[in-house]
Amino acid sequence: MSPTEPARALNIMSATAPAAQTFRVAPHNVEVEQALLGAILVNNDTYDRVADFLKVEDFS
Repeated sequence: MSPTEPARALNIMSATAPAAQTFRVAPHNVEVEQALLGAILVNNDTYDRVADFLKVEDFS
């Protein structure tokens, strides 16, 4: 394998990749996540009480 082959392979891969990739941002609200995890650690029944209505949007 010559030293230029890996670079050539990379160029081929990037040429066939879509021009613009969009990635979703994971929901994040550190304070809410910490509060929920803390409540679950203190009382395991907390998960059962919130699991039915908790949504991803609650953490964004």
